[in-house]
Amino acid sequence: MKKMEISKIQIKNFATIAEINIKFAKGLNIITGETGAGKSVLATAIGAVFNPRANKSLIRNNTDAATISLTFTDGTNNTDIKRIITKSYSKRFIDDASVSATKLAENYNDILHIHGQFENRDILNPDNHISIIDSFGENTILPVKNHYNTCYSHFKAAAKELNNLLKKKSEIEQQKDFMQFQLDELEQAKLSDPNEDKAIDESLSTLKNTEKIYTAINDSFLALYKGNSSAYENLSTAIHALENIPERSPEFESLLNNIISIQANIEEASDVLRELGQKYNYSPAELTSREDRSSELTHLKNKYMRPLSEIIQFKEQLRNKLDSSQQIDAEIKSKEGNLAELKSSLIETAQKLSTARLEAAKILVSKIEDELKELNFTNPKITLSHTSLSKYSQNGNDSIEFLISTNVGQAPKPLAKIISGGEASRVMLAIKKVILEIENIPVIIFDEIDSGISGKTASIVGKKLHEISRDKQVICITHSPQIAAFGDHNYLISKSSDDSNTYTDAKKLNPDEKINEIAKLIGGIHITENNIISAKELVENCKKF
Repeated sequence: MKKMEISKIQIKNFATIAEINIKFAKGLNIITGETGAGKSVLATAIGAVFNPRANKSLIRNNTDAATISLTFTDGTNNTDIKRIITKSYSKRFIDDASVSATKLAENYNDILHIHGQFENRDILNPDNHISIIDSFGENTILPVKNHYNTCYSHFKAAAKELNNLLKKKSEIEQQKDFMQFQLDELEQAKLSDPNEDKAIDESLSTLKNTEKIYTAINDSFLALYKGNSSAYENLSTAIHALENIPERSPEFESLLNNIISIQANIEEASDVLRELGQKYNYSPAELTSREDRSSELTHLKNKYMRPLSEIIQFKEQLRNKLDSSQQIDAEIKSKEGNLAELKSSLIETAQKLSTARLEAAKILVSKIEDELKELNFTNPKITLSHTSLSKYSQNGNDSIEFLISTNVGQAPKPLAKIISGGEASRVMLAIKKVILEIENIPVIIFDEIDSGISGKTASIVGKKLHEISRDKQVICITHSPQIAAFGDHNYLISKSSDDSNTYTDAKKLNPDEKINEIAKLIGGIHITENNIISAKELVENCKKF
């Protein structure tokens, strides 16, 4: 695969930039300009092309959209990458075809790296030291790390399963007595038919209606025929009294016959009532039994706050939970055995990962020390502080920290406690140089790598950047005249303003303009002849490398 490089960048309506076009080339591209001119905006704009999130605040005031376009070339073919950021949406394009952030990253993560202003701080944080080692030793470490991650995923999944079982067992144990009480209550209720309550309510309605009819028939029968002082008995008394009248007149005879006829009708009606009573006969005990059952079911529905069908389901759930409590111990034992095997495999793989890291770290440390010597460290000595942690994470169980001694006889100490800002820049550059020899990233952008350095040290850093640019395209934003002097191609970022807007412009410098810009970096606004001479000397000295 041919090496890619950025041949052109176009930026519109981004931060203070209205519109700029810069053509980059192979080698070391140096960008300079006054503080606040917008040099770092350029790096921010390039980063915005690949950043998954769009910072809408960077859209230039009084405009609707910011556009950043990068043209990559391999010397034969060009590829255009574009990012459009508006206040309502953001889009990415590869050769005018819309792509996702993921797709863009897949294609260009291995082509471009941006070293930001604050990245020097990363080297001071021990949490980042393992990732530095892993990047350097990727070829040997990554296969072991991938295997470890597989073991770790299996271990975490098994641990989660076991924890869920233990939690389930604990919940069952805590509720076991209560669940058994509930199950006993529901078992005693002999629930099986989810519609039993509805059927009982219907039968109760019928029974209660039958009761009313039977009561009416019985009361009528008693009143007419069977009961004390019934109509039939009273009529018999009346008939007997009239029959005892001697020599009854036709008038009494007619009355007697009428009463006898009425009694006969009552007897006939009583026979009908007797037949109806047999037809509508019911069992009071059955009514009471069904009323009791209805009350029991209503009580259960109110108590468990669910319909009868769900109570029956709940009863089965209780039974299953109580039954499962007898099986869960065996399942826990099986899971514990499986987890122990997975942990053993995890520990073994973690040890292999640790060994691979330490072996890679030895080589890395040696190479960094060599680079530091070239970066004006007299007697750099880097050692590793390594601890195997009892807790395993997705990154293994290593705790690794670089320790450094910059003077003979000085005990190695954590980087943050011993190195200055300028030293941090050089240590980070040394690490970058070593790792970049391994990684095949063709385009590197350094945003103010010169923080905290000047003079001879800055010249050494410039030389190192020039070395890197021999087989990679380097774009470096700097304040340092010593670094700027090493530029194969130099660009000036300047800022101007009118009553309503601020403008950032970019210009490629010719050799004379490069000398003047370096002289300005040396002497400030007012350039002297001595500044010009010094600038020319810097450039001439750089040519020797």
